[in-house]
Amino acid sequence: MQNRIEPPILLSRLLVLVFAATLVVLAAMVVTLYKMFPLDRPQVFFLRTTNPTDSEITLTQVMLNGGDLDDYRRNFIAEYVKYRNEIEPNTRTMSRNWKRVKTMSTSDIFAGLANTDMYQRFLLSSANGDNGGFDLSCSVEFPENGGVRPYKNDDATYTVDFKWFCTNSYGQTDRKDYRMKVRLETDDAQNMKWADHMENPLGLRVAEYSVESGDGDPLDAFVVGNE
Repeated sequence: MQNRIEPPILLSRLLVLVFAATLVVLAAMVVTLYKMFPLDRPQVFFLRTTNPTDSEITLTQVMLNGGDLDDYRRNFIAEYVKYRNEIEPNTRTMSRNWKRVKTMSTSDIFAGLANTDMYQRFLLSSANGDNGGFDLSCSVEFPENGGVRPYKNDDATYTVDFKWFCTNSYGQTDRKDYRMKVRLETDDAQNMKWADHMENPLGLRVAEYSVESGDGDPLDAFVVGNE
């Protein structure tokens, strides 16, 4: 009877031990990554300089109830209005912009956008495979003060003033004045795709978008010139 382990048997046992140790390490790595990524909500910071020529940069975290967050809300609303109402001839560009609007809106508010004449025209052009489906471009202009002001003291409702006009091969329309009422909300329990955090890192959503003054929804003005 042999009382020693033959080399092939010893090698196989060593391989089993190595394989088992590899599985343990792999399991630990999976658990670690699961706990670390993806983050539920990224932390947002502002980079500040005291004046345009100052070389010193200060990194400041957004405070939940501070002026930074109010500035962020105002900029968020201005970006929302531009993405929603500015029109480019290329439907691929509009698809990208209105996808951002969807990320920044509640489902009811985005449904309101989808019912406008301009969005229906976009859907028709996209269905026909026409990447140049819009024969016009429309722009948003804000007043010098930015145009976004608190509607009431609830840190969520604002009005935004802007001018909207369109250009096509027949010329440019008059600038129309609009004032919109915008109410924001946030839901920490709402799931958001990780890619959408780049467009909406704080998870704010427009929960109300209504016309305070102006000729209805700009996207229902449907400028067609002399077609």
